[in-house]
Amino acid sequence: MRLTNEAMNARKMKLGMIAVAAALYVLSPLDAIPDVIVLIGWVDDIGAMLIGAASLLKMWRAAPEPVPALARPPRID
Repeated sequence: MRLTNEAMNARKMKLGMIAVAAALYVLSPLDAIPDVIVLIGWVDDIGAMLIGAASLLKMWRAAPEPVPALARPPRID
């Protein structure tokens, strides 16, 4: 399935927002499970980091395909 430029940009924007939200969650002092509870409290932070890293990896792999030379408009000299 080939995505249009608009769909590709929307997908990259969504993945980027997920990565930023994951980073903000990890840096935020508010957690779903407090970090005071050793090991169990770190699980949600590790999960957020994994989700953020996975979305960045997907965004990086979704590089745009090069435009073939035939699709470019002809040059007029």
